[in-house]
Amino acid sequence: MLSLFPLAARTGPPLAFCLGALGAGVIAVIFGLGFAFDVRGMSTRQAARMRERVREARLRRGSLAEPVYPVSPEARMRMSGGFIAFAGVVLCAAGFALLHLG
Repeated sequence: MLSLFPLAARTGPPLAFCLGALGAGVIAVIFGLGFAFDVRGMSTRQAARMRERVREARLRRGSLAEPVYPVSPEARMRMSGGFIAFAGVVLCAAGFALLHLG
């Protein structure tokens, strides 16, 4: 029998879970691309805040030497943004697959 509500007759994962995964993936892609491409200075501001917190913590301990970073905080934030964006794309694909194939 042809169902008028195809989503109501599903036997796969719950609809809320599929839509939640899809929505979380979209949000992760947006934030990841924002950090990866330094939209509106997101990575630069975050790296400056991190650098300031480290400097204040070192001053409280009495150390006056500047810390040596193997990778600059800006580059690390951009690389993390790229990973977050990729994970968001994977999450979107998984949510879409669960929604339509499940």
